[in-house]
Amino acid sequence: MNGIKFHMLFIPLIETQELVSQGRFQILETGSLLIAAIRSGDVGQYTCIRSNVAGTVIGSSHVSILVRTQIIQPPADTQVILGHVATLQCKVSSDPALPYEIEWEHNDE
Repeated sequence: MNGIKFHMLFIPLIETQELVSQGRFQILETGSLLIAAIRSGDVGQYTCIRSNVAGTVIGSSHVSILVRTQIIQPPADTQVILGHVATLQCKVSSDPALPYEIEWEHNDE
């Protein structure tokens, strides 16, 4: 695409890489950058450099990635003798930067 370049700043290496429209990265006709199937390595600062004979303009933004909370071990059906203790486990994997809540319901209430 003429007149539009995107650069990605790698942290903490402080070096840039010019992005070209290929694979997961597409520079759209509007000049926007589309990143498909984003990965943890895509985190960083992206800079759009748009130029023509009248001059150059630059805009930057930072992309961070959030990881959804996932149940990695759901509760299992359990039989317990009357009067004993029942323990239902619910193990999760989550983004440490995002707080989460765990709620339990009984009979969908």
